[in-house]
Amino acid sequence: GADTGTTTGCLIDLASSTATAGVLMLTTSASLATGTAMRFDLNGITTGLGVIIAHTTAVIADGGSLLRVTSTSVDTGGATNATLLDLSSTASTAGILMKLTDTALLTGCAFQISHTTGVLASGASLLRLTSTSVDLGTSTGTMLDIAATAATTASLAVITSATLTT
Repeated sequence: GADTGTTTGCLIDLASSTATAGVLMLTTSASLATGTAMRFDLNGITTGLGVIIAHTTAVIADGGSLLRVTSTSVDTGGATNATLLDLSSTASTAGILMKLTDTALLTGCAFQISHTTGVLASGASLLRLTSTSVDLGTSTGTMLDIAATAATTASLAVITSATLTT
């Protein structure tokens, strides 16, 4: 059917010009156990974007985030996709599946994995790269590629441990 929203090409247009605090949109369900709270079927996208979260003017200060995914329950999945963030592609043969781009970072950290109080059990990892394909032995594929094309005095990798004994 035709778009019937108030903005050209927009079916739902929620706008607030004066809200400075609070929640602009809230979806709550105390009983949804196996369903889906929000779903986008965007099979026609070729050069468009499925979801945009834009931010330009205010400074995001300590404690702020554009996207925060949290869970306070004891999540025990992993092998069956019971994860907080699950990015999956089953047919992509070229391209980039996840991209992180920064052009201005000077003193921060572009990607951080923090682990504080839990003790990693045998077989657990903070970062795991796995491949079950024959790509590493029969082609020019690379499992981990660290490149700095303009670095002259930087360290490309630093591995430290204060108490490592083996």
